[in-house]
Amino acid sequence: MKITTFLLMAPGAVALCPNSCSGQGECSEFDMCTCFANFRGADCSQRVCPYGVSWVTTAKGDLNMDGDTVDYTVYNVDADINSGSSASTLITQEHGGGDWESWPAYAAVGDGHFYMECSNRGLCDRETGTCECFAGYEGANCGRMVCPNDCSGKGVCQTTSYLTKHPSTLVTGWYDAAASSATYNFWDGEMALSCQCDPGYSGPDCSVRECPMGDDILTATNQIYETQFVEIFTECDGSTGASTTGCLASTASTTLAGAITLTYTDLHGEKYTTEPIDGVAAFAGETTHALATNAEAALKAIPNNVISSTITVTASHCDTIDGEQHTVDGGVLKGGTLADTATKAWRPLGACAGATKLNSNGVFKNGKNVVVGTANGAGFAKEGDSTGADCDTPEQFAILDTPQCIRLAINFDQMAGNIAALEVNVDEVTYGDNTNAQHSGSHIKATVTDRLAITQSTCGLSYTAPSAVALSEQISVVQNSPKTDITMDTTLQAAVGNTFYKGSTIEILCGTRSLGHYTVDGVTGKVITIEELIPASTIHSDCGDSGTTVAGTVRQISHVIEMGSDNDSGDIAGTDSSCDISDMVTAIKGSTSADFNLGVTSSSTDFFWASKLLTTHEEAKDSATATATVAYAILASQTRTTHGRNKAAASVMTIASSYDSATASDIDAAAEAALTGVTDAAYYLEGRGTHESSECGSRGLCDTEAGECKCFPGYIGLSCEHQAAIAM
Repeated sequence: MKITTFLLMAPGAVALCPNSCSGQGECSEFDMCTCFANFRGADCSQRVCPYGVSWVTTAKGDLNMDGDTVDYTVYNVDADINSGSSASTLITQEHGGGDWESWPAYAAVGDGHFYMECSNRGLCDRETGTCECFAGYEGANCGRMVCPNDCSGKGVCQTTSYLTKHPSTLVTGWYDAAASSATYNFWDGEMALSCQCDPGYSGPDCSVRECPMGDDILTATNQIYETQFVEIFTECDGSTGASTTGCLASTASTTLAGAITLTYTDLHGEKYTTEPIDGVAAFAGETTHALATNAEAALKAIPNNVISSTITVTASHCDTIDGEQHTVDGGVLKGGTLADTATKAWRPLGACAGATKLNSNGVFKNGKNVVVGTANGAGFAKEGDSTGADCDTPEQFAILDTPQCIRLAINFDQMAGNIAALEVNVDEVTYGDNTNAQHSGSHIKATVTDRLAITQSTCGLSYTAPSAVALSEQISVVQNSPKTDITMDTTLQAAVGNTFYKGSTIEILCGTRSLGHYTVDGVTGKVITIEELIPASTIHSDCGDSGTTVAGTVRQISHVIEMGSDNDSGDIAGTDSSCDISDMVTAIKGSTSADFNLGVTSSSTDFFWASKLLTTHEEAKDSATATATVAYAILASQTRTTHGRNKAAASVMTIASSYDSATASDIDAAAEAALTGVTDAAYYLEGRGTHESSECGSRGLCDTEAGECKCFPGYIGLSCEHQAAIAM
């Protein structure tokens, strides 16, 4: 024992670092350990846990024990980190590259969320080097939020960045969902998570069962069910064909064929895909097209009554009407902007449809038949010579950018809401017997929209709300069986305020007494003839029944959109702007009950009218000048107050609207006054569904456990969409 004690106390004995740095560091000057990466402590026995972007950055304390907590390392690319003064260099065991006590030196104004152990949302287990995260956080470095109840097994936990790039496909309001190109690049983009629920479930934890969505039965006036327009086409053979790389050469056999599939997304986000739908072929005027028939059957065959049994599908040309007039000389289009063009395909309308070698179902381009209409008969094969086609009468024509095309109008009758766009798969469609996969020159595509362009940007536009169309003066109301004549004191149709259109509804007042609403049959000079015979007892002596005049008023009730004029002077230089959309609307609707709103764009506006399109016409304003006609549309609405998405005062009576909030906020009395004299208008059929798609039709409460509607008294149906009796 004495010898041992002596040796231990002998001068020059060498001390060791604590625990020999636990084998996880090097013993350095002053018998202090310099720990290897991911170890710490006086003897390097403690592990360092994973770091991550901190949810909240907090101070670390007096790391160098100098009595303050304001030290940090200043980084300088021109000097070694250890060459700075003690005030600008803070080296710790864990951070040999520099550390900070309260805030990093490199922090800019507004910066935060710097790297910290366990992301500052957990405690480090120094024995295992793993983070013990606080409640609500998870991950190796506690860098992720926990989704509530693990989304109840009815959803997927996704990051904010992912949800921004992959927004819901559901359309729950009047305005479009966020664009899929949006990004979220903030610090918590990959850290903050929430549940993306499976179809039919909602809530923060996806535990809430959604109930059926339906229309509010009490607001079903002047609304339309969704119509979507699907076009399947090849870019070859059309106006883009010459510039489309590697197009197959157009021959008699380069036609569309094959099959498509359609995928429908319901109001809860569930997707359903049809069986393959055969019958793809360019439309050529068929009364019944196989693709339309097969598509309707395939959609109705989706199980569980997902699709209404009353939906309809019609087929038509993929064309737009040109407001300018043309003739045909030797198979070449003459007159207007499109004169002598070799890149645009066209088909004749009106009188030219029956001219030599022409019919409304044939499509022509550059002196050849591009699509053979059903009425062309033998000898008019695709790519056949059409240079003998002639028509000397200036007429309206339809233009086709993609003639090898078929347009399907799918009307979701009795299906409420603004329905998500169908998805079209064209993998099995062929052009010249080649799919896109088999030949890159097939250029087969499909588009889906609920806003269909039906004219070129060559149409006129004049719209005046009914509030500005009224004439108060001396009138007489006289029976002219089976009609009635209203004679005014002023020559009519000379100004906006005294123009009345055939087929529109007017109100007749004698003094302040209203005789009712009537339908205009025609206007000649100072006389308005109405279709109805007003009884003598209604006219009475205070309305000039004997031909005498009394003070009265005739005012417009219908909303009428004038779509350009045609003076029929024989001029084909592009001065006419009449766009009669009657044939187009008839072809798209077929025998269905589909309804549309009417929309318009021009260099100065982009909006739609908040009313169903009722009828379209091309008539003379004054029967005495039958060759000077105007095209116009009459809307179903007869509102006498402002309606729709705009900010005009109620007295303006406009129904001009926009789904875009910024545009809608600009529609006021001044904008209303500017909707006349436009010559570059393009018209659209607006098929967006305006029936509400509210939970339980707003006429019941949802049992969120069962996912069933508890309808209020007087209402029945899965979504309380039917009124059984008057609720008491």
